[in-house]
Amino acid sequence: MSFILEMMKRNNFVAQNKISVLIIAQNNASTIERTLKSVQGFDQIVVIDGGSTDCTKELALKYGAKVVDHPFKSFPDQRSFSLTQAEHEWCLVVDSDEEITEELQEELYRIVNSSETATLYRIMRTEYLLGDENKYGYGRSDYQERFFKKSHVRYEGELHEYPVIDGTKPSRNDPRTINLPENFRMHHNPDNNVSMIVQRFPKYTLLKAQEKIKQGRTVSLLELIFCFPLSFLQIITRRWKAGRIGIVEALSESANRLFIKMLIYEHGILKDKKKGND
Repeated sequence: MSFILEMMKRNNFVAQNKISVLIIAQNNASTIERTLKSVQGFDQIVVIDGGSTDCTKELALKYGAKVVDHPFKSFPDQRSFSLTQAEHEWCLVVDSDEEITEELQEELYRIVNSSETATLYRIMRTEYLLGDENKYGYGRSDYQERFFKKSHVRYEGELHEYPVIDGTKPSRNDPRTINLPENFRMHHNPDNNVSMIVQRFPKYTLLKAQEKIKQGRTVSLLELIFCFPLSFLQIITRRWKAGRIGIVEALSESANRLFIKMLIYEHGILKDKKKGND
């Protein structure tokens, strides 16, 4: 915890309004310790565990977190459940492979004890790949909707959940929201590499395909054949400034899109066969 925040606490500046940190996790032992160390100065840390079989829960308990078991159904369900476990009105949502800077922590406590009236704050998240910050095009560092008053917010969506304020999804210029200055940041996994991308593929690819199938999406054989080259060209035209990072990300995302379409295509074939047998 920084010297400035410690002095604020000694003067009872932050005692008036407190903050709950909400983390959803499942088999994240390789990254969550870094996350937990970075949020030690907050008033409450909640870890919602979706069914870990590694030492994720043990690490969370070691760092003083409130650990709650909640079998994983969907990301919106996990996020929404985490809100029910928060003791405080102000909540900061952190992923289990992110870090919070001391400067951001100090700014959040300044906000909750000031006269600012926003309901939700967006925080700049620094993205990494192969040891470098991802600054350009697809997958670049960008703002995330992570800090808010829980009494006004709920989560919706399927694969990529999003917050809804008092029943409506906020736009970028919604007066109820504010973008914090870019120097107040959270850092997404600095060790992100191709191996980690491949490890994430099965879960996220299946979830995305299932989401699109529910929406009635279909894929033709022609679309399947041209998916990879067209996706690569589309992404690399926006990512060429990133050099090797752009090429690696364009390749990995194109492969991801291809497998999603393959799953949708397979579902269509099985559906047609079932109709033919009825």
